[in-house]
Amino acid sequence: MAGSGTVEHPLSAFVDRVTARFGTGSLRMPAFAESHLPERAVSLEPFENTGHMQRQGKAAAVAPVARLLPAARPLRLLSHPEPVEATAEVPEGAPMSFRWRRALHRTVRAEGPERIAAEWWIHGEAAPTRDYFRVEDDAGRRYWLFREGFYEQGADKPRWFLHGVFA
Repeated sequence: MAGSGTVEHPLSAFVDRVTARFGTGSLRMPAFAESHLPERAVSLEPFENTGHMQRQGKAAAVAPVARLLPAARPLRLLSHPEPVEATAEVPEGAPMSFRWRRALHRTVRAEGPERIAAEWWIHGEAAPTRDYFRVEDDAGRRYWLFREGFYEQGADKPRWFLHGVFA
């Protein structure tokens, strides 16, 4: 118990200690934004300890990040999607294999596609659409890949990217 009739919450005490030692920007928490594109939908903002937990004397209702994000999303997104070389059996299908950071990964299982359209009000109407696939390689590692664009006659060849890694 802290003085003056308030109850000290363990999370609040932790936040106070860390920010006193490492500075106010040292702790970050996810902040959600309205965006179709995964890299714009979540950002890390400085954690603000407003002290309302001490005044209430109970834990604030904070939903864990995993509960707020769709289940099909990886916990670790790359800061920028990285290009990969992918080979697909059918033009619009999941990759059979892909090369990322000079390592060849053979696909054992794949789910998808999940189509995410570009934000035309930001990127224009000509921005390419993404088809996301959840892919597992022969070593059991799981990745989140997307194909940018479509296989159409006269169109540019679609490009493949790795956007995240599942835990």
